[in-house]
Amino acid sequence: MFRFVSIVVITVAIAYAAWAGAASAIYGKFAPTRGLNLDPGSVGALINTTEKAASAKDQSGFLRIARPHSEQALRRDPLANQALRQLGQYYAQTGNEAKGRQLVELSARLSRRDSTGQLWLAEDGLKNGRTTEALRAIDTVIRTQPETHEATFQALGGLLADPEFRSVFVTYVQNRPPWLKAFVEYNISHQPEALSQTLLQMQPFPKYLLTDQSIGYLLTMLVNRAPIERARDFYARVPGTDRRVLTSLFFAKPTDALRFPPLGWELLSDNNVQGFGDVNGDTIAIEALAMPGRRGTAARKLLFLKPGSYRWSGEGDLSNMRDRAVGSVALYCNKGPGEWTPLSRKNLTTGRNMVDFAVASDCPAQMVAIETLGSESQSDASMAVSAMQLIPLRSVASTPTIAN
Repeated sequence: MFRFVSIVVITVAIAYAAWAGAASAIYGKFAPTRGLNLDPGSVGALINTTEKAASAKDQSGFLRIARPHSEQALRRDPLANQALRQLGQYYAQTGNEAKGRQLVELSARLSRRDSTGQLWLAEDGLKNGRTTEALRAIDTVIRTQPETHEATFQALGGLLADPEFRSVFVTYVQNRPPWLKAFVEYNISHQPEALSQTLLQMQPFPKYLLTDQSIGYLLTMLVNRAPIERARDFYARVPGTDRRVLTSLFFAKPTDALRFPPLGWELLSDNNVQGFGDVNGDTIAIEALAMPGRRGTAARKLLFLKPGSYRWSGEGDLSNMRDRAVGSVALYCNKGPGEWTPLSRKNLTTGRNMVDFAVASDCPAQMVAIETLGSESQSDASMAVSAMQLIPLRSVASTPTIAN
């Protein structure tokens, strides 16, 4: 049911867009009924009047005028493909689906640029198990109607949540249609979970569709909107990643510390706090700048630690944290998509800092965050944390603490 609703809704939306943007006479385009009054035989006005009725929620008007208007338009212009498609829609809605499908298919052969007809064929294909045909019709819309890209990408991205459709899609795009990269970029923010599953089904992994930046953005969206294991599984399959990053603060190269956030360090910035990553030789430092009196997170990194006790350590430079400005390291436990509960927090000092914490069996993923609170004066506060390490404590008992 989900996939049918998705394509039906978008079909109606694009049908109206096609009607509004039809290249016909002025009255036929903007006032089709008035156009008919001026010229009862106007093919453009007949088509546009019928198209407007077809886009209405109440289909009674369409069913009343579709057949006479379409037949009249076809007598005047036998190659009027939109009139042919409208007649097919009429027959399909009044019970003769076979004849309706035949007429819409004939209309599509006359012109591939009728997006409403192509999406009608897509809906019909999905409803009757002809998924490849449905996808071919959607492909045609994307290639021939650039103005429909956003709406069509949204509908197609929603369909990827269906495992059957996703499998057909993976096979279909093996020939790399020209719109595929734009489709992937669009759905990183709209359908991250379904998109990640689709990309993982594509073999070999389609690195040509993604940049390091877009991979990081997709990982962030998965962390915020999907079960946390989706981010872990996706990261582990991306070529060039290091699985040690899942359970440590180790990076093969300092520059790797800022790749693929939030598995690498994700630098955050808003009107309160700004985070920076400073790579200097073989070291990486996380720097934070806080506006006066403002609190926030400068950077964060995702971990997938097994249950047990651990120790975080890092070198702090808080020489520019004056007038009650505070820097801290915090650890959080994932409780669902975008949901985090405090696990441990410690205020930092200049020099070596350590914080011990325990991971329970019901904490599948953790987030370590560098946080700061600005000064009480009118001066900005800045700090840096470097030489961070994370080690398991096999023999040292630890009690997590939460400090303000």
